[in-house]
Amino acid sequence: MGSNGKSDYVTMRIPRSLLEELRKRAYELELYLECKASLKQACQVKLAASRHERFGIAPWQIVSRLLAKEVAREERQRRYRQRKRK
Repeated sequence: MGSNGKSDYVTMRIPRSLLEELRKRAYELELYLECKASLKQACQVKLAASRHERFGIAPWQIVSRLLAKEVAREERQRRYRQRKRK
């Protein structure tokens, strides 16, 4: 709760078309991750998605987190290779 006694969170109505687009993109991202990741990682994505859905966390949120981790890992590897070359 904020200092004025109201909730800190803002609720907003999201158009159904936007939700559908998000779901479609999440599915495409999940497929992309499965293709890019090893079988073990793909299984972890599926497991995380099913586990988190029970707690009300949407699969696209998990996929976006995993994608962010993947991008960060690739960036670290790229910087490491650059340092090694010097």
